[in-house]
Amino acid sequence: MGIKNLNPYLKKECPEAFKDIPYSYFKGKRIAVDSDNILMKLMSRSH
Repeated sequence: MGIKNLNPYLKKECPEAFKDIPYSYFKGKRIAVDSDNILMKLMSRSH
């Protein structure tokens, strides 16, 4: 789900909302990744 073409729109309208963060910033922190959509796409391709 999500909004189609949201990232390109936001990058055009408010580029200051995006910034690169080095991996070292996350050292010692926990990161959660919602991979449900990715897994569903991969599973649907395998059939």
